[in-house]
Amino acid sequence: MVKLIKALSAIRCELQDMNIKKSGKNQHAGFSYYELGDILPAINKLEQKYESCSTIRFNEGFATLTFFNGDNFIDIATCNTADAMTKRKDGGNAVLPIQAEGSMQTYIRRYLYMMGYGVVENDWVDCLSNEQEELQCADKRKKLYAIAGVKGYNKTKVEAMSEKKYGERLPYVTDEQYAEMYEGFKKLPDKQ
Repeated sequence: MVKLIKALSAIRCELQDMNIKKSGKNQHAGFSYYELGDILPAINKLEQKYESCSTIRFNEGFATLTFFNGDNFIDIATCNTADAMTKRKDGGNAVLPIQAEGSMQTYIRRYLYMMGYGVVENDWVDCLSNEQEELQCADKRKKLYAIAGVKGYNKTKVEAMSEKKYGERLPYVTDEQYAEMYEGFKKLPDKQ
């Protein structure tokens, strides 16, 4: 079991040092996130390097990520989701049941790997939790556009500045980057 714990610890540290880029973008709520394809190739290579492996099983409404010691497959560690297989509302999208099931399993796999290997995302995911929070995220942009407008910058210029400085359009910058831009505009003289 000690070898497995050491392998998991080493994999987590190396994953953190890889600075894996997020390729997923939620256009509606304005945040970036890790796709399964962003993290899984790195995890597979590190598991091979540290002679361990992991599998995911879906069973009775729950999903379990199991880590194995590659030497004996007896030493294991697990991560579980609570009620992972609750059926989602498809929001009126025309999808086949197998498509809905496949997307749900991919989503769960991504979260299990992120949980199991300590992959973190910033708090922008919180914008999706309810309508009120979603509106708060949109309000940040409105406030930024408002202060920028007083200083003589239109939305197009603000977007261009965000992209140049942070490499991201406004909906995708972090809370800290919004605050930095807002404070920067506050320091500028008002447009005459």
